[in-house]
This record gives sequence, C-alpha cells and structure tokens, in this order.
Amino acid sequence: MRPALVVLALVLAQVGCAPQQPAIESTLPVVTLKIGGKTLTAEVAESTDAQQAGLMFRRELPADHGMLFVFGMQRQASFWMKNTYLPLDIAYLDREGVILEIHPLEPLDTTPVKSAAANVAFALETNRGWFQRNGIQPGTKVAGIPRR
Repeated sequence: MRPALVVLALVLAQVGCAPQQPAIESTLPVVTLKIGGKTLTAEVAESTDAQQAGLMFRRELPADHGMLFVFGMQRQASFWMKNTYLPLDIAYLDREGVILEIHPLEPLDTTPVKSAAANVAFALETNRGWFQRNGIQPGTKVAGIPRR
C-alpha cells in the first residue's frame, strides 16, 4: 500500500508543479466562411470589447480558424499585436466581403498596421501563412459573413 501512496504523491506533485496556462474559452459567435473554395471557422468580434481583446493572450489558434472583425461603418482600419503571441495575417475586406489587402502581423508588435483602403468593413485574422497556403489573394470574395 505504501508504494502506491508514494507513486500517487509523486504524480500529484508533478501535476501541481506543471506550468498552468489560463484556458481561454471564447463566448463569441462562430461562423463558417468560404474563401476561394476553402473553409475557415471564424469567431465573430462585433462589440468594441471583443474587438479590443481580439486574439490577445492566446497561445494557439487551431488550423483553419480565425477571427472576423465586423465594423459598423467603412473606414481605414488599423491593427496592432499588443499582448498577442501568435504570428498572424490580417485581410481587410470591403462591405461585399472582397479581400482588399493582406498583411502579416508580428507577435507583440505594437506598431499599427493600417489598411491602404479607406472602405474597410471587415478584418479577418488567421494563422500566419493561411492565405498564401490556400492561394487566397486580394480580390477573392469571402462568403458566409453575417449580415446585420
């Protein structure tokens, strides 16, 4: 009986000493987007709070997942990577869902990445290289964007 207790104590000690990552569970709505024949699952950030938090503090983003930012009005958009550890790409889209431009975003870089276009209605963040790996370029239409 004693050896079993020693083993149990060692296992519990290891578990207790393991570095713990806070679990980030999103409560945002999720949509399935179709982009150039590819499928992307995206959390939808519509509120100011959700947009400000974005993908901050996350250590991973599953393959073929991203975050869609929905703006109330068209504008020149600007994003930075404060407290964001993931290498991402961002696509700026017009109100029809057409990709206007795609930019890389560097982890933890607080330099704003502004859109060249002034008519951005949506922004879509993905893991770095997702657009390139899937042959997605400016001019491609994104289907499945929620219309409100």
